[in-house]
Amino acid sequence: MSKVNQEILQFMKNKNDECNAVLTVSQGYGGTEAVLFVDALLNMYRRFCENAGFEVKSTIISSTPCEAEIAIKGHFAYGLLQSEEGIHSIARISNFTGRRERAFCTVRVRPEGIAEVPAKAASYPTQMRNYVLSPYKLAQDVRTGFQTEDVQDILDGDLEEIITSYLKAL
Repeated sequence: MSKVNQEILQFMKNKNDECNAVLTVSQGYGGTEAVLFVDALLNMYRRFCENAGFEVKSTIISSTPCEAEIAIKGHFAYGLLQSEEGIHSIARISNFTGRRERAFCTVRVRPEGIAEVPAKAASYPTQMRNYVLSPYKLAQDVRTGFQTEDVQDILDGDLEEIITSYLKAL
């Protein structure tokens, strides 16, 4: 069993929740900032998974546009990470322009061994989380209303509270 808080596991009800997971992060609007955001999100999920006791394997799918995938092995990996599916946005001061910039990425999650749904049959992802690093600090899950000023903790993989708030809202 992983190191995941037992309280979270009580919300796992679907047949695939106990499965391993495949998580894909794709660059959206924002150019270079979006490419950097793909890397930041991948690092966030790697840290969360490693802290949960899951095994993580990374692969780059495409470099233009930037898209990367991680395979996560662990009991309830899919059940936990499915809450992360959707569009993530970040607002921060760019190292390149010195101005406040926004970037977007799409996160998709599926149980390991189950093929992705063809695009024409899939529903479009919705905005689910904002990370604001400038002019103030705020991580906000727009689906549940969860908010914290500890944005760096979230980006460092401390996702348990935000995932729990989503699972409780279901």
